[in-house]
Amino acid sequence: WGAVMQEITLAEASLKAQQVEVISRMIERMIERNHEEIDDHDLSVIAGLIKQLSANVAVWLMTEEEKRAEQ
Repeated sequence: WGAVMQEITLAEASLKAQQVEVISRMIERMIERNHEEIDDHDLSVIAGLIKQLSANVAVWLMTEEEKRAEQ
């Protein structure tokens, strides 16, 4: 988690989670419509973006959980 261990707010975590959802829906629609084939490079870029966005949210959630456990 080292690279993603940055302080983010609840609003930022929420926005990142929403972005992951939007990206996932776009991929589903592309596949459903058979509009465009996703090549290996595009798939790699998409996977990296989802990983980055979701990792930040996961770190935030774990940090919040630790704070609540300490109270």
